[in-house]
Amino acid sequence: MINYIIDSSIVLRSLLLPDSRVAKRLKRIDGEVEHGEAKIYAPQLLVTEVANGLRFSETSVDKAQGILRDFFDFELTYFELSNVNILGILNLSYELGTTVYDTTYHYLAMMLEGRFITCDKAYHKAAKHLGNIELLD
Repeated sequence: MINYIIDSSIVLRSLLLPDSRVAKRLKRIDGEVEHGEAKIYAPQLLVTEVANGLRFSETSVDKAQGILRDFFDFELTYFELSNVNILGILNLSYELGTTVYDTTYHYLAMMLEGRFITCDKAYHKAAKHLGNIELLD
């Protein structure tokens, strides 16, 4: 079974650009989940990051809320990080020179021996040497 970890860049691009390559890839991953071949994980902060992204992408609060409701229906498992995990994430973010937010997703992928899927080119460039990460454009 493949463990995928997705960040807000993947979710937002999929929700806002449903015909994009990213949306099509996420749909294929969702199919793998439906067939029991994969599982999708994210830290709880994903919900807040998606809501924030919608706040600055959509001018209509009603449309943003509708999109967020669609996201709530997406099948994924939220992973609760411990204080020890957060300390490890903070340390890794210093090593990489990246934000704690971006590093959280990658750290989770390494913990779960999964694959972190992102559209964040800057983070990918800083962290690809660690493995467990895939950049989608």
